[in-house]
Parts: sequence; structure tokens; C-alpha cells
Amino acid sequence: MTTWTHLAEVCPLPPELWPAGAGGGYRIRYRDSGRVSSGSVFLPAGEPASMPLLTWAHCFVGLDRHSAPSVCGLPRVEREHLSGWLARGFAVAAADFKGLDGCGLSPFPGTHQIAADLMGICPAARELDERIEKTVLAGGFCQGGRAALHAAHPGFELNYKGAVALAPPDYLPYFTEVTADADRPADALILVLLAGMRGTDASFRPEDFLTRTGAECLSAITSLSVRQMRELLAPYTVGDLGVHRVAARTPVTAALTRCRSLPPTPTKSFLVCTIEADPVSPPASAARSCAQLAGNGAEVVHRTYTGGAHMDVLGLAAADVLEWAVEHAV
Repeated sequence: MTTWTHLAEVCPLPPELWPAGAGGGYRIRYRDSGRVSSGSVFLPAGEPASMPLLTWAHCFVGLDRHSAPSVCGLPRVEREHLSGWLARGFAVAAADFKGLDGCGLSPFPGTHQIAADLMGICPAARELDERIEKTVLAGGFCQGGRAALHAAHPGFELNYKGAVALAPPDYLPYFTEVTADADRPADALILVLLAGMRGTDASFRPEDFLTRTGAECLSAITSLSVRQMRELLAPYTVGDLGVHRVAARTPVTAALTRCRSLPPTPTKSFLVCTIEADPVSPPASAARSCAQLAGNGAEVVHRTYTGGAHMDVLGLAAADVLEWAVEHAV
């Protein structure tokens, strides 16, 4: 294309940030919903005449631009998973999400915002390479998997076929469990949740109930990677931070409950994959989400795998995911 309406800038990504087997990788900046956002686009190897598009929602990597995947790279396990999509001829677009793109702070868990970001990058990806088709599937892991269940049909510009959600979290029981014992080691995501809520609601003041240590750590985590957050909080317990039973506080409960409800959507097809012993994404919780989607008229497949942990779903489900994707989009 000679004229860009969505793209603002395109730069090659270093090959070490590409999924294995990619034929090209780019960092793009693009106009979306009144802001200039950013993300990555990867193209399959060879010279395909056309490519369906996977728009990918990554797991939690941080709250601000210091952790943007288009700068730091997607997590290794996600790059490995995306290699399979590229090998089957899909182009892959991965939005950085609001906050990671330099626009404020990411509103963790940000389900609705990430769902919008998931679709917002697609027109820009198609401008980057006109061989990319209108045919689009959405996919995501963990935080991104929950958002993929919320992704809405983007309109006439794309032929949206459905979504793959890998280990979508059920946030309310998870945060209830990890804050139930004051002597339990602190999970970094507890403070991430409070930071995200504070960023979207100025009346929410976690400092009013956090300890001095908790408030200092809350301020410190906003620019840190997940690894750095965990290192910072390693010496502390739930009680040390003042987050004992924080999920029972009314504004926190309300925010986590909103993530559970799924809006009616014209999306016709979903594949949901979970690990049997995963406390972040219990199969029973995923089954409830699947029932809600089916009640809204969607075709839903739920697959559960044994013998792995949360992140293992990316490998265990890979063959089933690609079979489903080819059936729906190729």
C-alpha cells in the first residue's frame, strides 16, 4: 500500500525477538482509539501469496512501557507457541496493550481494554503487508486468554472467525486464595492488581489500608518487569504488605467479578484450553465461561490437559490449537 491510514511507523525487530521460523519481524506504531499505540508483527517464512492473521494477546509482562513486548520481546514460551502458527502460514500481530505502548499505566487485569487492543492492531498489520487477509483469529494466554474471550467483532474491515483462550484466569478465586493467609509469601500480582485498579479509578486508595512497606512496593512496581517485581517482594508476606484478604474488599471484589462476566458477542467459535491442576485457570471456572458463551449462541470447545503447570498449556495444547485454527481460518 502507498498510503497509510493506521500505521504511523515501522521498524525491523532484531531477529532474536522473532519466534523461530519467522520470515520477518517488525515493531509498528499505529493509530488506535485516539492514541498512537505499538506492537509487533511477524510474517511466516517463504513467499506466501496470502496469510490469515492471528492477533495475539500476551500474558502479563509489566505495567508500563519498560516492559513492552515490541521492545523487550514476547515471553519465550509464547514465542515458541507462535512458531507453530507461523509454520501454518499465519501472520501474527501482537499489540503491546495500553500502558505498555507508552500511554499511561496498563489497567490490570484490563480485560475489556486488552480485548479492544487485540482488535485495534489488525488494520495496521494489514497495511504493513497487503498479503495479510481480512480473515482473523484472536488468541491469548493467561491475562491475554481472558481478554480473548471478550474480543468483539471489529466490523466490516475484518472477517473475524473466533478466539482461542489458553488458561484464561478466574481472578476472584485466585486472589482470594493468595491473600487468605497473612503468613503466605506475597504474590507480586496482588500489588499489580491494586496498581491497575488505582490507575482506572482515582477514588480507589490502596494506600489507606496498605502497610508502609506495601505502599512503597506499590509505587516501585510500576516500572518493573515481572521478574523484578518478584525479586522485590521475595522477602515479604501478605501480612507485611497489608493485603490480607484484600479480595474481600468491596471495590476489589467488584473489579474481579466484572472480569468473570462475558458480554454477549456475535463471535461464533471459541476454543478454551486449560490444565487440570492449574489454580490460576481451574477447568471448572473455564467450563462456566464456556457455558456462558454457548448460552450466547457460540460454538465452544473446551479441552483440558493433565500433567503440567499453568505455562505448560502453550505446549500441551499447541497441536489442538493449530488444528482448530486451520479448520476455522484456512
